[in-house]
Amino acid sequence: MNRCMLYHTVFATLVSLVALASAQEPAAEAKPDEPKNILAGLEERYRQLSGQLKEELPKRDLKVRVVGAQKTRWMQFDSKELDNKFVAKFDLVSSEAEATRGPNLRVPDRSAFLAMKMLQDPIGVQLKSLVEQCPAEHRPDQRMLDFLTSNDCDRDVRCSAMFRGISQINLSFQAFAPTAEEAERRARAIVRLYDAGFCRPVQQSLLGEGQKILEQIRSQNAELDQLAAAIRAEDEKLAKPSEISGEILGQLKAQKVMTAVELAGLNARVKACDAILADPKKLEISTLQSVSDMKVKAEIERVGIKEKLDQINIFITEGDARTATGLRRSVLSSKAGGLQNLIRIDEKNATRYAELVALYAPFQIPDNQITVGPIEWTKE
Repeated sequence: MNRCMLYHTVFATLVSLVALASAQEPAAEAKPDEPKNILAGLEERYRQLSGQLKEELPKRDLKVRVVGAQKTRWMQFDSKELDNKFVAKFDLVSSEAEATRGPNLRVPDRSAFLAMKMLQDPIGVQLKSLVEQCPAEHRPDQRMLDFLTSNDCDRDVRCSAMFRGISQINLSFQAFAPTAEEAERRARAIVRLYDAGFCRPVQQSLLGEGQKILEQIRSQNAELDQLAAAIRAEDEKLAKPSEISGEILGQLKAQKVMTAVELAGLNARVKACDAILADPKKLEISTLQSVSDMKVKAEIERVGIKEKLDQINIFITEGDARTATGLRRSVLSSKAGGLQNLIRIDEKNATRYAELVALYAPFQIPDNQITVGPIEWTKE
């Protein structure tokens, strides 16, 4: 796999693991109506970070301290190594302020492993990848690029790495050269490559992922506003006075059954009377009168029972509507609560991405200093 592609893959994996760590956290209890004031702070923070990353990389005012002869072990792999008479030494370390806050990032341990693997490739491989990722305007001059991408670089530049999680990184470099001036130039070129080819691309990748989360939060907040409006509408319906409680609604439905049975009985009685009165010749006048009176009485009772049933149905409709409103409000509130929890998780993710952007700012160089001195080669 192309080394540049490998670095981009590692960066993307680091980004995805941050989100994975946050998604596994238990969600806080939701309050759908609580103020959404965290987003404004995050957006301002991201505006500042975005502005910083659009600016030119800060120019380093590195100081060179000349030191005495330094004993250095000759690896005995290449006799040309002995042509180097001077060495420039410097360290690249993560920001102390960010390193102190590092444990609070809660990034999976695998991220530290990936970061360590990135920075523990052979130095020649690292530098070639950084050259590919470094914008042309930030690259060293062509002569220095030729050296940094050559096999000689593997021989003349040494690097050791120390990690404590992903938040504390220490890279120690030795750049060998035939002259003190060349050793210094090589050191400055390496520093520039790590600034522009490692730190800045990682920052931009992390910033982009954080901005995606902010956009998601904005969308979620808009949806939350719609849910809040729908909840208020249901609350207004429930606020209207009504005496149809859940208990009364149950009684009304039971009464409806009994009233419907009673109405059916009256309908049957009227029908029976009509059948008798349909053939009056078979009955005496007194019986016909009695049947007719019975029919009239049943019809009168039927009117009353039907009115009663209609009113019961009106009350039941009102009660069912309030019950349905309450259920809709409950569903909306539950959905809003779940969405609010997702927003809180995303806010934490966005905060962590912002912290990681700051963490991967250009490395510090202790005392802002490179030491340059002559070499005393030894075999031990």
